[in-house]
Amino acid sequence: MTLKINHDQQYKKFYIDIAGRSATLKYERFDGILDLRVLFVPQNLRGKGIAKKVIEHVVKFAKKNNLKIKTSCSYIANYLIEHPELNDMVLKREELQNIVLSDN
Repeated sequence: MTLKINHDQQYKKFYIDIAGRSATLKYERFDGILDLRVLFVPQNLRGKGIAKKVIEHVVKFAKKNNLKIKTSCSYIANYLIEHPELNDMVLKREELQNIVLSDN
């Protein structure tokens, strides 16, 4: 199955439309960071590798745009743990603290 992943910059999301339903990854982007907030795949589309395809696409987008990745989504966090080759792209806790402190 070929999946077309769309990027809606206005609503800050990547998504795939399948059979009238959408699998969606919502994000925020700031200071060279892509904060991956939530990934949702409708129940009837789960288990088909859709979430993985969306994450892979977003990782390529982050690499191309020289962005660090931060996530509060447990599914994406687990994906990143399972792919240690992406460690250099993942924002470390101490890097995040430095960013927060520099805003004050």
